[in-house]
Amino acid sequence: MRSSSPTPRRAAAPCPTRPSRWTRRGASWRPPPCPAASGRLRRWTPPGGARCWRASRESSEWGIKTIMELMPPSYTRDVSWSAEEGQPRVRGSASALKYFAQQLFYAKASGVDPDGRSITFGGQELNVSIEELFPLYSWEAYFHQVETGPSLKAANGVGIARALLHQLSKGTPPGYAHIFSMSDTNFDPLRVLFNLTWTPLHYAGSVGPTPPNVGLMFTKRPTGEVNIDAVTVNFDGTLSPSVSSVPASPASTSLADLEHRMAVALRDYPAARACAQRQDALLV
Repeated sequence: MRSSSPTPRRAAAPCPTRPSRWTRRGASWRPPPCPAASGRLRRWTPPGGARCWRASRESSEWGIKTIMELMPPSYTRDVSWSAEEGQPRVRGSASALKYFAQQLFYAKASGVDPDGRSITFGGQELNVSIEELFPLYSWEAYFHQVETGPSLKAANGVGIARALLHQLSKGTPPGYAHIFSMSDTNFDPLRVLFNLTWTPLHYAGSVGPTPPNVGLMFTKRPTGEVNIDAVTVNFDGTLSPSVSSVPASPASTSLADLEHRMAVALRDYPAARACAQRQDALLV
């Protein structure tokens, strides 16, 4: 391609099973540390939503509160194991911060409405700049890293990773591009299966943040070299933000190396390997 395969957002989860293993072979999984920034927003009125209300009840009182009145986020207090869902759930202060980080960021990033009116929450104008919201948005990335362990990420990404490798090998003719439309829950699996990292401008919270309108672009050169870049929108509160890209790590590789990286992940994550074997059985 150039073969370029940009992978912006949303695709169905490829594996019908939910793996139960949370450990990589030979090592227990450890959650990432909480983001250091808790944000600098001064006041809010909770706008609603089941997760928001639940978090509000657990971490603060009803009504207008300052964000600094939340209890300090704590992994041991805010994260618990859900036996029904078979994975951790984040609640309490961390959940409230993640919820408001997303809602306020989306509202500010979209700019004024068609009539030129500013964004408001609880009847108050949102008194924060988009630059102040970038550190707060790291809670969204942290949330994904805690609630979805690497084994589950790997199993969920087997189908999309194989499709990507197929397009890079022979599926897309030279000079053409193949686009996979995906959500952030698909990007994390690709990161785990290919052992990639990327750091888009402004974003933090994980080794591969997935802010709105992020994309991974795989460009195969005539020499066989494959370049990998993370493409992001530089939200600035207007309806015409710019777009930038940063090299992923590794920035330059090959199809054979990507296949090897996935083979290593399938060896290390039994749930992902079982998912791949089930897919193979369906193709026989």
